Amino acid sequence: AGTYKFTAKVKDAEEVLDNVQFQDRRELKVLAVPVRTNFDGVIETPGNQWQSGVKYMRQVYPVAYDKVTWSHGPLFNATSADYDTTTAAGKRKLWQELNNMGEGYDLVIGFVESRIPVKRKDGTITRIQGYAYLDGKASIVVNSDEDMQATVPHEVAHIFRVGDTYNGGGYNLSINCPPFGYVGRILGTDTSVTGPDPEVKAFPGGGTGTLIAKKLHPYEIGGRGLLDDSMCFMGSGTAQGNYWITPEVWKHLFWSLTPTGSGASAAASGMATFGIAAAAEVTALDRFVEASGWVSRSGAVEPSLPWSTTTAAGPADTVTGNYTIQAVDANGAVLGRQGFTPTFVDLSDPPEDLDTAPFTRVIVPFPEGTVRFRIVDQDSVIRSEVPVSAGVPTVAVTLPPAGQVLSGPYTITWTATDPDGDSLFYRVEYSPDGQRWSILPPSVTATSFATDFSLLPGGSQARIRVTASDGIHSASAVSGIFQVPLKKTEVTIDSPAADAAYRLESGIAFHGSAYDPQEGEIFDDQRLVWTSDRSGELGRGPSLFVMKQLAAGRHLITFTATNSLGQTASRSVTIHLLPSPPSFNPDGGTFPGPVSVTIADIAEGTTAFYTTDGTDPTTNPGALSYSGAFTVTSSATVKAAVYHRALEVWSS
Repeated sequence: AGTYKFTAKVKDAEEVLDNVQFQDRRELKVLAVPVRTNFDGVIETPGNQWQSGVKYMRQVYPVAYDKVTWSHGPLFNATSADYDTTTAAGKRKLWQELNNMGEGYDLVIGFVESRIPVKRKDGTITRIQGYAYLDGKASIVVNSDEDMQATVPHEVAHIFRVGDTYNGGGYNLSINCPPFGYVGRILGTDTSVTGPDPEVKAFPGGGTGTLIAKKLHPYEIGGRGLLDDSMCFMGSGTAQGNYWITPEVWKHLFWSLTPTGSGASAAASGMATFGIAAAAEVTALDRFVEASGWVSRSGAVEPSLPWSTTTAAGPADTVTGNYTIQAVDANGAVLGRQGFTPTFVDLSDPPEDLDTAPFTRVIVPFPEGTVRFRIVDQDSVIRSEVPVSAGVPTVAVTLPPAGQVLSGPYTITWTATDPDGDSLFYRVEYSPDGQRWSILPPSVTATSFATDFSLLPGGSQARIRVTASDGIHSASAVSGIFQVPLKKTEVTIDSPAADAAYRLESGIAFHGSAYDPQEGEIFDDQRLVWTSDRSGELGRGPSLFVMKQLAAGRHLITFTATNSLGQTASRSVTIHLLPSPPSFNPDGGTFPGPVSVTIADIAEGTTAFYTTDGTDPTTNPGALSYSGAFTVTSSATVKAAVYHRALEVWSS
């Protein structure tokens, strides 16, 4: 962040742009979770593409590279029949479990391997690229899709109410209009709408979405540079290389990611930004529940228990809606309330009408004396109630015992009791160091949980935490300290591609990432080093642009990461640097007599050949090998080329 001056020079022309302000944006936290799926009995496990699924979002979002946190979640085993996503119930259950993992994150993305077969209301089965529900934290994305990298920022943008721009999508005309004449719905509703602005054009190069004209100068820094006509990633159906971001979406995300202050007012501001219900009737350190559940079109309400309890301070507004959650005392008096309106349309391509819709993150006051939460409709008809028991559960972790080394499949066990005899819900969390905790999906009602420690981050201070809840009240217990072997740092080279060929004069963009299961992504430039087996160290950091350090020929490029414990991991690719074409001195012209000609800029490892009869030295077997200056005594067309024997390529 700061104020900068930019100077662009082309030959003798110069353009200056002064007092350009760069402003910090808040951190964007995403949890990426690989999901082993059940599609009507077909079980699939995703490949590793998801691990670098954040690469494209970092290129287009108005956020610093290290302000986008991409955390790797544990493998989610969703293979039981109740997760079958060909059914509406299976879709809901998978989404809800991922949504429950969202504590501390802006979004949870569950990656499934292939397109999701969904049974539509007319009985047909279509395969979709993913889905989500408005105002939730979870999205499901297809790992193997060629344009998966564009789907990730698409789904994240929906958090900030950015609309689709593909034909038939969910539109938000106040932020980003779809192309003129496209027909879809108002985002999150079943209200039909048509793209109204004739100035918004459709991308002509495949798929449906908004055109980003080349004249707007879409530019990829450190990569492809100035782009041709492109399509906004809120569209669908084109090749990954055709996607970019419109100025309207970029500006909206920029302001949406403005850092908030601290305290309750900041929390309330964050709630409003994400389109969720803000806390109501707040005083210093008041208590709240975060309510969630499902509502059918007929008005039946099914709370999704447990509801978590939080405290906050500072005033915020009460939201009105089609339904209200009331905190009620023993006399039936309403102590606090919060409204919500469910959205009976999902976020898929195309959006699908829902018979049952979720409500999530509804922040409801929980004053002292509350004995139940009552959910009523607009006619004050009670649709559901959640009792608040007097007692608090107790829980104790029984396995694993302290001191063990766990490195494979293992069953965690605990005991729990509730003084009111309530049924209990359990959440299991793991920490490699006793400080950073991750939720192990799914939530359970049994007193045991099977997991595989070979898939979890390692540490010498590992612990398990089990939280037992009666639906409202909860208690937690932590296991003794045990050990889990450390896992290797995962290093990825996004570019250059293996065996790619480049011209010396064009420069090369290097992009890579390193993820350490113990500490997360490595951002420290000093711990990320690029080297060539011929030229030595090229530079440091996740991104690098190399212009002159590499000589023509074959190079083994290695990207090495060092974690906080000093352990290193690396990945390598082979690239080929093509020789630059030679030049003449003098560079042609009319001369009064014989002229001495030299061939300059002969790249290392190459041999220069030339002709004086205008023929191409790359195809003329009579071309002369250059050994020094030669004399031209009469009018002639001189051509030259260099040949790299190791690469077996010409440059002319």
